[in-house]
Amino acid sequence: MLLAASMARAQVDAELRELVEDHEPAAVYLTWSGDPTTSVNVQWLGRNDDDELDLSWRPEGGEAWRAATPVTRRPMPGDGRSLGSVRLSGLRPDTSYEFSFVGSEHVRHFRTLSRDPVRPLRFAVGGDIEENMELVAVTNRRVAATAPDFVLWGGDLAYANGDLANARKWVALLETYSRTMERPDGTLIPLVAAIGNHEVANGGRDRPRSDAPFFYSLLDFPGPRGYGVLDLGPSTSLVVLDSGHTNAIDGEQARWLDETLAARKGRTHLMAAYHVPAYPSKRSYWGRLSRAIRKHWVPLFERHGVDLVFEHHDHAYKRTQPIRNGEIDGRGVVYLGDGGWGGRRARVPAPPGRGGFFSNRRWYLARSESRSYHALVELDGRRRAVRAFDHDGLIIDDYVQFVGRPAPIEAVGGDRLAARPEVWVLAAALLLPLLVWLRRHWRRRRGSGRRPVVAAGVPADRRGAPV
Repeated sequence: MLLAASMARAQVDAELRELVEDHEPAAVYLTWSGDPTTSVNVQWLGRNDDDELDLSWRPEGGEAWRAATPVTRRPMPGDGRSLGSVRLSGLRPDTSYEFSFVGSEHVRHFRTLSRDPVRPLRFAVGGDIEENMELVAVTNRRVAATAPDFVLWGGDLAYANGDLANARKWVALLETYSRTMERPDGTLIPLVAAIGNHEVANGGRDRPRSDAPFFYSLLDFPGPRGYGVLDLGPSTSLVVLDSGHTNAIDGEQARWLDETLAARKGRTHLMAAYHVPAYPSKRSYWGRLSRAIRKHWVPLFERHGVDLVFEHHDHAYKRTQPIRNGEIDGRGVVYLGDGGWGGRRARVPAPPGRGGFFSNRRWYLARSESRSYHALVELDGRRRAVRAFDHDGLIIDDYVQFVGRPAPIEAVGGDRLAARPEVWVLAAALLLPLLVWLRRHWRRRRGSGRRPVVAAGVPADRRGAPV
């Protein structure tokens, strides 16, 4: 009898779990498309194509539940399952809220950003996410334990290359993010992302937006334009750009960037993020996209007072010296990167410092490491601090700026003069003619000391030489 009751209870529990799962999406994640202090976008990936879930929300622990409307629903490209999104607005800054899908007992939590300029803002940054979701989960959990206000991913997220047959890669990425990106207090961590070349089909350069179906369907920000700005409170702004994948670097995007930065000039913290680096750590300094960014964006960063720029794509860690007008200058912009979030095998970057013509050193680098990494950025009043960690959680860089002071310039090594190949090439070029002349001169001198043998009957001069 007890066994029968136990089996009946287990069957009821299983039915309840199944009922709850019918009202639970496969993945839930937060983004922003408006003011992060007063709104949030809740996005979810359904379990099937007819998964029309509804959502209710309220301030945490009080008031009646409210229906979240309007819900935007669309099919996921290449998969068909339902994608849902709803923007909750009119929220109070620095306030905790909770939401639940109708029919489910699972309550999730989030917190709006503060408008208080004194309250520190903390976020994690990285890019070029590993396809191995076990490695991604390790990094995600390590980041989540630090309780960041949001995560910034700088492109090459699921390596789906815009191919509809690779939809499962995005499903795995979003399910992993949903499962692992909660702060220790249980609140969800919003995701901000830029587009990279591996979001796009056919090489990922100068393509129409239809060639990046997952990026434009799954993320409400930066939205259909592909680039945008987030004002993270009254004193901080983050500009997210498209480094030539579905939008040209020059033209309309550059004009928008000029106007957007001009409207925010003088902010305490002004930052930008995109995928392909202007100042690469591994790839060629003269790459087409890097040259275009230095030509069209970098002068705008310098003119409007951008402080930090987050770059990716090269799968290594780098931090540049502050750069202005193509030179190291404490009034310049610092560029951080270069991707490798989830333990992806790092490439070997160029070493920092100045070298000769044949040297691999890059004059603009202050630090470079052949490690995958994630960085934690903390904006605390008039202080900016960046701490970078490798995949094992070891600190690989600590960097601090203070508003109103010149950015620190690192003392880095360089190639010694005697170790530069071009010095030896030049020395050889100068010495070789001298050695040839000395050899000829020596042979002449040596030859002039010999008395030649003159055949009988041939006239000779006083020295015995034939005439």
